[in-house]
Amino acid sequence: MTTRPNPVAPTDPAPATTMEDTMDGFVITLSNDRTERVEQATGYQAEGPMTTFFSNESTRNVLDSWSTRYASYRTTEIVAIRRLEAA
Repeated sequence: MTTRPNPVAPTDPAPATTMEDTMDGFVITLSNDRTERVEQATGYQAEGPMTTFFSNESTRNVLDSWSTRYASYRTTEIVAIRRLEAA
């Protein structure tokens, strides 16, 4: 007769805070007084004459070829970029 060990319930660690928990995107003010909201973007980068907003996996803190492009704006038309914090 074999005995089986009593199953032990796994302990769940506290959930890790990810970029998605702390950031909700960006608000861009353009030179023509128009305001655009780019949700779910985790960062932005100048690419030639354009500034592009990206998202990546919450476990990575880099923008690279695996990042998802959300929106691009002419850099000369951007007056301000403001980060939106998640509530």
